[in-house]
Amino acid sequence: MGLLMGRREERGKGEAFPARIGRKLGFAMGLALFLVLLVGGISIFLSSSISRGTKVIKAQSEEIEDVNRLHTKIHHAIEENHRVVVLGKEIQC
Repeated sequence: MGLLMGRREERGKGEAFPARIGRKLGFAMGLALFLVLLVGGISIFLSSSISRGTKVIKAQSEEIEDVNRLHTKIHHAIEENHRVVVLGKEIQC
């Protein structure tokens, strides 16, 4: 029995083995944290880029709507002018 206990004690002396698992686990956790932060940073960058693009599109859309309103008003003014010329009536405001 003493011989068997001696072998167990020799096996247990290897303190480097648990530390190696700890270092590998620490490295893996650090790598996982780095990857999470990297993906988060990329996501924030892309979302801000999309937000800027949306603001540009909104500004262009408002400009197009303004031009469309102006076109519609001019079209109605010309239509009234044609009506006056054709019918010979005065414009009623």
